[in-house]
Amino acid sequence: DECIFVREKISIMAFFFTFFWLIYNKLWKWMIFYIVASIVISSISVMGIIDQSVKTFVFLSIKIAIIVTPLQPI
Repeated sequence: DECIFVREKISIMAFFFTFFWLIYNKLWKWMIFYIVASIVISSISVMGIIDQSVKTFVFLSIKIAIIVTPLQPI
């Protein structure tokens, strides 16, 4: 058996400019997920169900999940 090593790296641009990075890389499913998740989390925060620290934690978790997950275009 042959082993093939694939370099994995985290994109700093993806972390700071998630929405534009998703568009640039044509990751449409992830972009829709990001938009829907942002709307839902913001709505829940405005209703007062979660506070700002939970909202920030969830947004950062989503961003980290997006930049770490091996994404492939459709």
